[in-house]
Amino acid sequence: MVDGLSFSSGRMGKMYVSAVPPPDLNKNTEWFMYPGVWTTYILILFFSWIMVLSVFGCTPGMAWTIVNLGHFVVTYHFFHWKKGTPFAEDQGIYNRLTWWEQIDNGKQLTRNRKFLTVVPLVLFLIASHTTDYQHPMLFLNTLAVFILVVAKFPNMHKTIAGEVSAAGDAGSRDDPPSPNTEPWYIHLHSLLNDENDGNEEDLTCLSGSDSAPSSLL
Repeated sequence: MVDGLSFSSGRMGKMYVSAVPPPDLNKNTEWFMYPGVWTTYILILFFSWIMVLSVFGCTPGMAWTIVNLGHFVVTYHFFHWKKGTPFAEDQGIYNRLTWWEQIDNGKQLTRNRKFLTVVPLVLFLIASHTTDYQHPMLFLNTLAVFILVVAKFPNMHKTIAGEVSAAGDAGSRDDPPSPNTEPWYIHLHSLLNDENDGNEEDLTCLSGSDSAPSSLL
């Protein structure tokens, strides 16, 4: 019996050890789990630098600065400012979360989060070094990397841009609807009807007061 108990406990232990966490079912963030996403991300930045260099004909340092600032604007908007998902299947459970707060099911210091934190730092170093740390490029690059890195701190989870955007998005999907949502002409029509009803009541009162003395006579 002791051997049976030990065997059963061993089997139960193996069952618990072999358990794996559920996969990320959020369609808004699961694409970042695919193989090759990091390489594609870096290649997009590199080819963006080549395109800026070819189109504008600027110096390599200025091209890297433009790529760095463009990366800052795009990623800050879509990663740290825009809330919710474009999919209706989630039933609004992510409406109060940004993309950065949704990734990896909200876990901090994951490999994906570390990668996305290192990328703006590397862009800052490349852009600053290739521009010889000259002003105003150094100031713009420093401002961009400072905002992006601070927004990714674990201590800033659900406390930075999300709160500001929540205060500014008065008409977002998760906010309760305003009680006055009807068009202006419907309100005007109702006001006119109320005014007409009031006039009719005044006329009724006046006619009643005029007929009172005749009844007394």
